[in-house]
Amino acid sequence: MTSPTSLSHSAPALKLFSRYRGSSSGLEGPYVSIGDCLQPYLSDGGLIWLDRELIARPGDLVMVDLDGALRTKELEQLPDGSAWLVSNVMAIPLLPRWRILGVIVAEWPRPPSWQHPFPELSAALNAQNAGVKRALAEKFELARRLKRQGQTPAAVQAAILAAAHEEAAAARRSA
Repeated sequence: MTSPTSLSHSAPALKLFSRYRGSSSGLEGPYVSIGDCLQPYLSDGGLIWLDRELIARPGDLVMVDLDGALRTKELEQLPDGSAWLVSNVMAIPLLPRWRILGVIVAEWPRPPSWQHPFPELSAALNAQNAGVKRALAEKFELARRLKRQGQTPAAVQAAILAAAHEEAAAARRSA
């Protein structure tokens, strides 16, 4: 028999990712996932668990220490063998000084009706993500426009790099 429970009042289901091994001495958490850069895999404000004993491999969601800042990213590997940290906002090469702390193996999503534990930090990170997405969209539009004008791929690339350098210099001046 089931009880008449409204979905808006029920707890979300625990999501177990493919690398979850059940009991593990390396299982650690919960940590709070902050930001929307890995949605739909991880929810902003959801609770995540990681396994420190698993060796990360391409396709895994990982927690990384980026110079003292903990971040969650997807680990990918390019054909040349280089490892990259990827989200729905950006992709950056995994630098030797950064440490993968563990593979994310479970998440308990935060329903929108539940209060976010760190609303200010979430808002700041999501605003930063929105700014990156906006800048990328502007670069894609610049590339489209230049290609329609018949510019060569090298000229398009040079224009995008010049625009990015100009934006970075403007941001440094205004800071």
